[in-house]
Amino acid sequence: MPVRARGSDFTGPQIAVLFIVLALLTSIPVWTHPLPPLSDYVNHLARMYVIATMGKNPDLARYYAVDWQIIPNLMMDMIVPIIGRFMNIYHAGQVFIVATFVLIISGTLALNRALIGRWSVAPLIAFPLLYNYVFLVGLMNYLFGIGLAIWALAIWIRLRDWPWLVGILVSTLFVVALFFCHLFALGIYGVGVLSFELLQIWQSPKTLRSRRLIYLFGAGLPFLAAIPLLLKSPTLGLVADYNWEPRGKIDGLMFVISVYSDIAAFALIGIIVAAAAWAIRHRQLRFHPMIWVLLAVSGVIYLALPRVLFASYMADQRMPIAIAFMLVACVDLELRHR
Repeated sequence: MPVRARGSDFTGPQIAVLFIVLALLTSIPVWTHPLPPLSDYVNHLARMYVIATMGKNPDLARYYAVDWQIIPNLMMDMIVPIIGRFMNIYHAGQVFIVATFVLIISGTLALNRALIGRWSVAPLIAFPLLYNYVFLVGLMNYLFGIGLAIWALAIWIRLRDWPWLVGILVSTLFVVALFFCHLFALGIYGVGVLSFELLQIWQSPKTLRSRRLIYLFGAGLPFLAAIPLLLKSPTLGLVADYNWEPRGKIDGLMFVISVYSDIAAFALIGIIVAAAAWAIRHRQLRFHPMIWVLLAVSGVIYLALPRVLFASYMADQRMPIAIAFMLVACVDLELRHR
């Protein structure tokens, strides 16, 4: 049964308007810079241009050929060249970046709705986190995958009351899509599902915990779809290319708020902490129990992750920003008075 808005809570349409306004404001730096200053983005965009125009450009065709393979890092390659058929490649890249922003925040809203049972303005505080160090590095496929992973978790939770087979099928489709976004984004979805199912076991009476364990096993079945894809992928040959570094874990946490200006980053976190403290004091800010399980599970995995995995650097340091959006989705903000 849908939960009605309480007291002075914002309604669904009001939250939608706020979402659109904040999305437009957040995307201004992207729209005003055809080539955003993101480290890896230039290389990505150059590849997009080659893929999009090689068939019509004999000069490019002389030196480049597209060899499509099953690689867990292809989402931008599959989307941006298609958009590039209708506009120049710079605008196509901008559309992809803004779509990534919208996917992440809308997913955070949807996950919050699935957890607390009503629409809330609380997830909108995640908008400033879109500009983080991982974004400045330009890891676009992974960031797009974060948004898709959060949506997948929200839908997994909402489908728990549906027939079991429906949830497994939908989750399998998300697993395949996430595989082609980024292998690490698929891992983020796995962390979310594991955390939620462990919470269900923890909250269940002892007589039902064995049944919840079966659900936990079933939740892992869709992830088996990634195994044959990985076995067919040349990425599997990089499995031995890993390196674990003890230093840099704190840096990975700082990457959640790191932007071009340290002053702006710390000012932002100061405002958020002060506002959260005020809301907790006035009993307007609460947390869904999943936040504690998610912190525990992701914390253990984060400490265990290597710095380099499958020859990809920042394997561990890119994880906190994805978890940060999920943690925001666990916030329950009650606006009982103006």
